[in-house]
Amino acid sequence: MATRSFRSALGVSRFGEVSRTGLRQSYLTRFAGLHTTSRKTQEAAASSPETTAAAEPTSPKPSINELQRSLRSFVKSAKSLNAALTRELEKMTAVYRIRKKGLLEVQSPRPGFESYRRHVPASYLRDRCPCPQCLSPSSGNKSFSTAEIPATINFKHIKVQKDGSVHIRWYNDVPRAAAAGHVSVFPARGPQSIDKVASERNIEYQTIPLALWSGLPEQPWTKASLSPLRISYAAFMAGGRDFHQGALELSQTGLLFLTGVPQTETAVADIALKFGAIKETFYGRTWDVISKPEAENVAYTSSYLGLHSDMLYLESPPRIQLLHCLENSCTGGESMFSDASTAAAQLRSDNRGAFRTLTEKPVTYHYSANGFYYRQRRPVIETFFENRQQRTSVWWSPPFQAPFPRPQGLEQRKLWGQWLKSARHFKSILEADENVHHHRLEPGECVLFDNRRVMHGRREFDAGSGRRWLKGTYVADEDFVSTLKRIRIAGGAEEYLDKYDQDRGDQRQRQTKTSKTNAAATPA
Repeated sequence: MATRSFRSALGVSRFGEVSRTGLRQSYLTRFAGLHTTSRKTQEAAASSPETTAAAEPTSPKPSINELQRSLRSFVKSAKSLNAALTRELEKMTAVYRIRKKGLLEVQSPRPGFESYRRHVPASYLRDRCPCPQCLSPSSGNKSFSTAEIPATINFKHIKVQKDGSVHIRWYNDVPRAAAAGHVSVFPARGPQSIDKVASERNIEYQTIPLALWSGLPEQPWTKASLSPLRISYAAFMAGGRDFHQGALELSQTGLLFLTGVPQTETAVADIALKFGAIKETFYGRTWDVISKPEAENVAYTSSYLGLHSDMLYLESPPRIQLLHCLENSCTGGESMFSDASTAAAQLRSDNRGAFRTLTEKPVTYHYSANGFYYRQRRPVIETFFENRQQRTSVWWSPPFQAPFPRPQGLEQRKLWGQWLKSARHFKSILEADENVHHHRLEPGECVLFDNRRVMHGRREFDAGSGRRWLKGTYVADEDFVSTLKRIRIAGGAEEYLDKYDQDRGDQRQRQTKTSKTNAAATPA
C-alpha cells in the first residue's frame, strides 16, 4: 500500500511510466500546501478575532517578490526532481544498459515471457556498425579493419531516437572515424538492429543445409516417390515463378529437367548464368561429354559409369551440374540418379555401426593427369547438427578415389575390413533398383542436379550405333545459395509455395495418368 501511494503521489504507473500530468499536479499541490491555507482553517480564523489579532504582528503577509522567489525556487526543485525520477525509471526499464568492462546489456522483450538479456562487448558492436561511413550502402563492404578497433574502446553515450534507432558515441573510437565525428547508428529493426546482432546464432556457413536458405524442407526420394519436375526452357529463362520453382525443386529433391532447350552449344551456359555465374574448372567453362579414345575422364567413354559425385578432389566441389543433350542416337546410355540422403538415412537405420565407420575414416579423392594435380580427404558421410537435428553430407566418388594407405598391424587391418564392409553396404543401398531413377536424355533436354547430394551415372552404350553428345557445366555452391537467399528475401519461397505445390500435384496426376495409359496400351 505504501509503495502504491508513493507511485500515485509521483504520477508513476505500475508499468514504470512517468505521467507528466501526475507529476505537475503533485508539484502544484505541494506548492499550494506551502503557501496557502485550507478553507476550513480560514473560516476558523475568521470566527476567532483574538487569534487573528494575535497572529497579525508575528505573521506578516508575504510580498509579491517573496512569492515569486519561492515559486522560482520550487519550479527549479521540481525540474530537478523530474529529471532524477526520469533517469531512475530509465535505468529500471531501459532496453540498453552500459555495464562495466565495456559490455552493453541488451534486454529484448518477448511477448508472453520475461524479457531476456544479452551482453555484447563494445569492440564487437563497433565492428558491426552499419552506418554509411563504416559499411558501403552500395557494395556492403566495410571501410575499416576489425584490427583498427582500439583495445580501450568503450561506450560514451547511447541514445534511443523517436524512430527506435540507436545512436552510439564512443570513447577511443577507430582513429580515422573519430576524426570525422563518427556516430554509430543502428536501425530499430532488421538484421542490423542491435537486438538482432545481440541474439543472432553462430552458424558455420559451409554446413548450412540448402533447406535453411530456401525455407523449404529437403525431400528425400526413392524411385517410387520421385516425380521429377519438368519446366520449359522458355519459362525458366523468363524468370519469375517458373525460375523460382526450378531453384526450389533443386533445393528440395535435387533434380530438375528443362525441355525445349535450343540445340546450340551455348544454351547450357545461358541456363547456368541464371544462377549468377558459371563455376569454371580445368575442364573449362563448359565441356563436352562425347565418347573418344584415350579419354581424360571416364565419362568420356562408352563404358558403364557408376553412381558418383563430380570433382570431390576440389576444396569446394560444384553444387549444381547441368547436362544438355545435343544428340543421342546410340543404343543404351540411360542416365542414372540416386538420392544419397535417402541412402545414408537407410544405412543409419539398418546398421549404425556401418554408418559410424563411414563418418570416421576419411577417403582421399584425387585427379592426377595431364598436368593437373588435386587431392582432398573427406569421409564418405559427414554429419553435423543444425536446429538440434543431425544432418548429413555424402561424399562418394569411386572413379576418383586415391589408393588407400596400406593397413599395417592388426588394428589397422581390422579398421580396413570394417570400412570395406560398410562401404559395400552403402553401395548396395545407393544402387538398389528401388532407389535409382533412370532417364534417357533426348535432344533438347537439360538435366540439372545437386552434385553434392544426387549421385549420377550412366549405363554402357554402343558407340558404333550412333552418337551421344552432352554439353555440361557447373554452378558453384555459393552462387546457388545466393540465388536461394535472393528468392527467400523477395518472398519467393512463401509466395510461390502454394502455386508450386499445386503445379507439382497437377504434373504428378498427368504423369500417373500417362503411365497408366502406357501400361494399358502395352501388350501382355
